Amino acid sequence: MVIGGGHLAVPYRDENRTVIDWTKLATSARTVWELFPVMREATIVRAWAGIEARMPDEIPVVGPSRTSEGVFHQFGFSAHGFQLGPATGTVMAELVATGHTNLPIDGLGIERFLT
Repeated sequence: MVIGGGHLAVPYRDENRTVIDWTKLATSARTVWELFPVMREATIVRAWAGIEARMPDEIPVVGPSRTSEGVFHQFGFSAHGFQLGPATGTVMAELVATGHTNLPIDGLGIERFLT
């Protein structure tokens, strides 16, 4: 089971690492313990944190590369990857397999940031 979100770690980008606030992790664990009695016997085996991929407009980039044939982009979910990942994964699979999508992805391409 993966549970998380909301408690940010401290990023050290120059060192490519993040430092977790264990007090906040304890708060999350206590919340899970209170809300989900079945989890009261669970053991925390690891914790992780990363740097969120944010785009200037807070909207992900989805679509083909403009410079490299056969390369497709799907990044920059601005902390919404768990929510948007499954749907955009389906759209991306369709795009790679067929060259088009049934859902419009106009405006999501990387070219919106090129001048």
